[in-house]
Amino acid sequence: MVRPIIATGRGMCYEMESLMEKIKLFLNNMPIRFKVLIVPLMLVMAIIMVSSLSIYGLKEQQQTMAAVNDITLKRITLINEFKTLSEQVQSNLFRISVLRSMNLPKQEIAPAQTNLTQGLSDLNVIYGQMLIRWQLDIDEFAILKRMKESLSKFRLQAKQAAVVVVKNPSFGVLLVRSSAASFDDFSAMLATLLDYEMAKVIRTTEASNIKTQELSLAIVVLVLLIAIAAAIVTIMLSARLISGPIGLITRMMHRLADGDLSMEVSHLERSDEIGEMAHAVDVFRSNAIEKEKMDQALQESEKRYRLLFMRTPAGVFHYNSELFVTDCNDRLATILKSTRQKLIGFDLRGINDQRLMPTLYEISKAEEGFYEGPYLSTTGTGNEIWLTLRTSPLFDQRGHIVGGVGLMEDITEKKQAEEMIKELSLRDSLTSLYNRRGFVTLAEQKLKDANREKKSLRLIFIDCDDLKWINDTLGHSEGDNALVDTADVLEQTFRESDVISRLGGDEYAVLTTHSTDIETDIISKRIQLNVDAINAQPSRPYKLSMSWGVAIYDPNCPVSLDELMSQADKLMYINKEAKKKSCLL
Repeated sequence: MVRPIIATGRGMCYEMESLMEKIKLFLNNMPIRFKVLIVPLMLVMAIIMVSSLSIYGLKEQQQTMAAVNDITLKRITLINEFKTLSEQVQSNLFRISVLRSMNLPKQEIAPAQTNLTQGLSDLNVIYGQMLIRWQLDIDEFAILKRMKESLSKFRLQAKQAAVVVVKNPSFGVLLVRSSAASFDDFSAMLATLLDYEMAKVIRTTEASNIKTQELSLAIVVLVLLIAIAAAIVTIMLSARLISGPIGLITRMMHRLADGDLSMEVSHLERSDEIGEMAHAVDVFRSNAIEKEKMDQALQESEKRYRLLFMRTPAGVFHYNSELFVTDCNDRLATILKSTRQKLIGFDLRGINDQRLMPTLYEISKAEEGFYEGPYLSTTGTGNEIWLTLRTSPLFDQRGHIVGGVGLMEDITEKKQAEEMIKELSLRDSLTSLYNRRGFVTLAEQKLKDANREKKSLRLIFIDCDDLKWINDTLGHSEGDNALVDTADVLEQTFRESDVISRLGGDEYAVLTTHSTDIETDIISKRIQLNVDAINAQPSRPYKLSMSWGVAIYDPNCPVSLDELMSQADKLMYINKEAKKKSCLL
C-alpha cells in the first residue's frame, strides 16, 4: 500500500522537474527584448487587478454615500416643507384674527379658514408619512414622538382659536396669541429634527471618508508588496537570463574595440543578441564614415551662418564668459550708433547704462535673458533709445558655458507709436481733456496715493447747462463750441497737476488735492468768475452756464471711485435743481 504511494510521489516530482526544465529552456531561448518585458507585464497585470478592485470598492462606497445622501436630502426637503406649511398655518390663523377684528363678513374670512383647515390636515398627513415611510433610528423616533405632542397641541389650539375668533374676536385673539407658544415648541422640534438629519449626513460622510482612507492605505500597502515582489523577480531573472548574454556581448565588443573601423563584422550573422551587437558595430563604422561627410557639410553650414549673421535685420553679437564682445554684425553697430571696430573687444561690464547687465549675466546661470526698455548707448552718440535684448548661453562640447549670444532690436519708433496711440486713447478728441478712460486710470492712481500719504482729495462734477437747447436751437457746431468753452473754463480754474476730464456728453469731472486753505466756496467763485469772463465776450448768442457738485475723499474713511463719483454727481444735480428753482422764482 505504501509502495504505490511512493511511486506516485516520485512520478509527480519527475514531471515537476521536467516542467521546470522546459520553462527554464524557454526563458533562456527568449530574446532579451522579451525577457525584460516579463516583470513589467507581471507588474502591470498586478496593478490592473489592484486598480480594478480599488475602483470597484470606491464605486461601491460612492454609490452607498449617494444613496444615503439622497435619502437624507429627501428627508431634509420634507422637513422644510413641513416647516413652511406650519408657518403658513400660523399665518392663516393670524390673518383670520385680523380680518375678524376688522368686522369683515364671514364669507370674506372663509377662504382663510379653508386654507387653515387644509393646512392642519396636511400637517397631520406629512407627519404620518414621516412615521410610515422613513426607516427611523432610535433618536429620530424619539424626536418625532416629542414632535407629535407639540403638533397635536398646536393643531388643537389653532382649531379652537379659529372657531372662537369668528364668534368672539376679542377672546379669539387671546387664543391665537396663546397658540403661538405651541407653534414655537413645534418649530423648535422641527429645527431639532433638521439639525439631527444634517448631523447624520456629516457622520455618514466622515465614516465614508474613514473607509476610503482605509481602502487607500490598503491599496498603497498592496502596491508596495507588488513592487517588492517585482524587484525580487527582476533580480532573479536578470541574474539567470540576462547577465549571461550581456557578458558574452561585452567580450565581443572588447575584441572589436581593439581593431580599427575598417574591420568588417558583418560575417557574424546570428539571430541572438550577439548578432544584433555585431550589426550595431557595423552601423557604428558606417556612421564614422558619414561623420566625415557631415564635417564637410558643417563647414558649408558655418559659411551660410556667417552670411546670415552679418545680413540679419537684427543686431547680433557674441560675447565670452568674461563679458567681452567677440563678434557682432553691422546692424548692431547701426543700432548703437557705433562701429564694429569699437564694439568687438568691448568690455560689456563698462557700459554706463547698467539696466542691461542682469540680462547679460543670465548666461552664467545657463538661462535665457530678456530686456525691453530704454538704453543709453556708451559707445554711440549718447542718445537714449528703446530696444529689446535677448540673450542665450553658448556651450562647448563638454556642456560648459563659454559665453553667450545676444539679439538686439531697436524698437524706438514702435514705442513712440504705442505711446502716441495710448495718449490718443486717453484724450477727448473735441476738448483735448482726458476722456472717461483716462480719468478713471489717473483717478484710481490718485486714490491709491491719497490712501498711502493720508491726503484728502476733492472731486468736482460739472455739467454744461442747456446743451440740448444750444444744439437744437443754434446747431451742433455751436454746441461743440460750448463744450470747448467749458473745458477752457476748467483749465483756467484748476492747476495743471489736477486731473481734468470730459466724461462724455455735457459731463465733466475734476479731481484735485484737497487743501484746507482752499475751500469749496472759493473754487465755486473761481469757476463762476471764469464763466462770467467768457459770457462777457461780445456777440455771444447765449450765456454759458454750468452746474457743479463737490465731494471730498477722506483716506480715513475710504470709498471706491464709483462711490465718490456718485456722491459728486448727486450734489451736482442738487445744484442744478436749485438753479432751476431760483430761475422760476
